[in-house]
Amino acid sequence: MKPKKYKKQEIIRVYSILLILIVLSWCSSVPDAASIKVTRINDTILKLCVDDFVNLVAFIGPEGVLLVDTGFDESSGQVKSILKEHGGGNIEYIINTHSDYDHIAGNSALRGNAMVLAHTHCKSQLIEYADLEYDIPFDKALFRGAYPTITFEEPVTLYFNGDEIQVIPLTGGHTDEDVIVYFKKSGVVCLGDMISPGTFPVVKLNNGGNAHTLVENVKRLISLFPEDVTFIVGHGAETTVKELRIYHHMLQSTIAIVQEAMKANMTVEEMKQRNILEDWSSFNDPKYEETTAETWIETIYRSYEERKNEIKDSILKGAYLGQNPPGMTPIAFAPNIISTNEYHQCCSGFMAGGAIFIFSPIIPGSDWKYKPTYFMQLKDGKWTKPKIVPFNNLFPYNFTVAPDGHTLYFTSLRSAGNSSILLKIPNIWFVQYGNKGWTEARMLGPELNPENYVVNYPSVSNSGNIYYSSDQPPCLGKGDIFFSKFAEGKFLEKQNLGEMINTEYSEDDPFIASDESFLIFCSSRPGGYGSYDLYIAFRKKNGTWTKAKNMGPEINTPGEEARPSITPDGKYFFFTRGDVNPDWRDIFWVDARIITRLKSTQFK
Repeated sequence: MKPKKYKKQEIIRVYSILLILIVLSWCSSVPDAASIKVTRINDTILKLCVDDFVNLVAFIGPEGVLLVDTGFDESSGQVKSILKEHGGGNIEYIINTHSDYDHIAGNSALRGNAMVLAHTHCKSQLIEYADLEYDIPFDKALFRGAYPTITFEEPVTLYFNGDEIQVIPLTGGHTDEDVIVYFKKSGVVCLGDMISPGTFPVVKLNNGGNAHTLVENVKRLISLFPEDVTFIVGHGAETTVKELRIYHHMLQSTIAIVQEAMKANMTVEEMKQRNILEDWSSFNDPKYEETTAETWIETIYRSYEERKNEIKDSILKGAYLGQNPPGMTPIAFAPNIISTNEYHQCCSGFMAGGAIFIFSPIIPGSDWKYKPTYFMQLKDGKWTKPKIVPFNNLFPYNFTVAPDGHTLYFTSLRSAGNSSILLKIPNIWFVQYGNKGWTEARMLGPELNPENYVVNYPSVSNSGNIYYSSDQPPCLGKGDIFFSKFAEGKFLEKQNLGEMINTEYSEDDPFIASDESFLIFCSSRPGGYGSYDLYIAFRKKNGTWTKAKNMGPEINTPGEEARPSITPDGKYFFFTRGDVNPDWRDIFWVDARIITRLKSTQFK
């Protein structure tokens, strides 16, 4: 049979249809170009918002580019073009705030020879080849390309493009791998997905997140940075410290509502049906299931149950409650154990060669005069659960540990003659801990306990000399630091430390070094960083004091710093830090060598 002959026009039409089909097929396989909105935060920092969804941050300078998160793999080409348009050279560093696909998928295409930094748990998560929440089947090669070059679990500092860049782990809230990035000179902090401004937060319980820890982390954020810092989040608009306080209040309030419902034996479904978070409906974002009130209720409930089980099952082992020692940047001491969102922390100290830890938490809203004081004991390598000290009926509310590590000096409202009678103003007492446990507490003599005047926060040196604050005369201001020498078994006449230490404002909470080489105290004097700051003075060879100076932004914040102390072994400096709204205060610790550094930089 002869083949059929086609007319020229028919052949052209068939080829045209085939060409159209090929082009349509090719177009459908090419990903849509990403939409990237560029916002200049300052002269060196750009925010790149990809597809009106995820924010990347580019730090551009003469040494190259540092990129915080990398977005989607498909948008990497456009990111490179934008960086080039804005004068960016090679990408030298990439910092991943966590392992979500939209934050790390561009690593492969963008990294080149760059160092990629991320939390140790971030790499562990990437090795699983799948994101626990989104359930997207990512290519294994893409994940391998996203692996960090350097992992860490402690803060890391980079010096790049003329700025100091602090990479700070802040885990356990959103996930167990979150880090934040602080451009100190630029005043910018990248938070990743730690918070979701304007919506209920996303807490990944299956990836180490917990609602209660998130509250503590947000609280720490407020305390860490100056008021004028700009926070860039993973999704949404920039936010401020002021707005972060509102967000923190929302977290505290909604958690309290759910916990009250739990006490009333309501189920999660009943809570959802009754819309118990109705007063906070402005944070309900039905666009995503993760940011709805219903999801947040369930997250709080499950977080509480997990936290309860963790505390029940936890065993603390080793020195300093088994905590990783701090470096030269203060961190909260024993988060979720001692420094928690449920209590306002006051004083703390280690005794008996580090085998006793004593601390005094205050329940928010309670009368500060009646807070309990607890101690924990290291036995057979394990720490016991907190127990109320046997002298708790003395109502101690400010204390320091003497250099011998066995004597505790404190102030109390208890009457010397009757433990059930409270005085209007406190007196100075001391108690000791030895092989037979706690001794009976005894009040110091009248020379240190004047009638009608407050005495507070006694601190004793190796020689027995005592330092304390008081409003008694002669007083330069609302409260001054006083000193009394110990000689021939008694304390001599008190002395005001004078204008090198005291001002017309309040000076309080003195801590004297064991050899009396330096004095740390808090003051409300103007010119500081917050409501109360910590100040330090050093003793000269002739026995006089240098002019006291602020301990600087490494220690002080816009909140309140107080209750300073050095551990008896001399290794760590402890103090409390609170918000400008004093609803909470946590115990912080830092390497005591920071004092030597302060002396070399501020007292040349």
